[in-house]
Amino acid sequence: MGNKNEELYETIPHLLYIYVRTLFCVNKYIVPKKYKNKFELQRKCSRCYCSSLKHGWLDEISAFYDDSIHYMGYNEPINCVYIYEYKDLNSFYVGRTNNIKRRHRQHCNGYGHRDGTRTYDVVYTFAKENGVDIPKPVILEEKLTAEQSQEREDYWKRYYTDKGFKCLNKAVTGIGKGSLGATIKWTYEEFCKEASKYAYKTEMKTKNQSAYKVGVQNGWINEFYEDKKKKDKYWDNLDNVLNAAKECIGARDMARKFGGAYNSAIKNGWKKLLIYKDKG
Repeated sequence: MGNKNEELYETIPHLLYIYVRTLFCVNKYIVPKKYKNKFELQRKCSRCYCSSLKHGWLDEISAFYDDSIHYMGYNEPINCVYIYEYKDLNSFYVGRTNNIKRRHRQHCNGYGHRDGTRTYDVVYTFAKENGVDIPKPVILEEKLTAEQSQEREDYWKRYYTDKGFKCLNKAVTGIGKGSLGATIKWTYEEFCKEASKYAYKTEMKTKNQSAYKVGVQNGWINEFYEDKKKKDKYWDNLDNVLNAAKECIGARDMARKFGGAYNSAIKNGWKKLLIYKDKG
């Protein structure tokens, strides 16, 4: 009986090793091949993406994908231009999308984030501030390519503005502009060149929404700013690590959001000094 137990205990580490190696292969090589690009990998398999980011595998994974992106069905006539009219308030919002039902839900319900918070756009906030219901969107034009929809979105914005309506749009409209992204073919190198103009992600979001959204959707923005902080030895500063911790609800959240800061805390023996924000 004792011999069998000893054999079992000797076998467990071996089985565990096989299990870990299997997970390694699945996460690092098999799973990424299921998705079209790093954005889809990040959105549909966030655990695999975060693990790859943490362990420095993204460069290897990038070989599975084309570094460029035709954004939002560039050459496909799948887009439409729509409008929300607040007639009694003499105001309007015009937008473009390739899925009007999904876009309407986003306007009405806001955007959920992993930390449990929600953000709402101007269609929602304007209705709430004025005590009115969000109207149903009206499709002005459909079966447009991405570039056509950007041009027509700008046309309808100017059309309603010229008629004396107040425009609620905050983002600039027109070809190659706007929060929905440019229709140019971005590469990682082109994105990095643009991102290098801004010190922080928030600055890039404010000053170039198109590039910012492309960076988020392809998973490039975190890579770029993490690499920038490594070169600047940003996480070798205790104050920077402590400030990062204050934006997280725990160690796991910090490892996900600020992997470089979390690893630096472990390496430098600062883990006991970390103070996280309250979950409430």
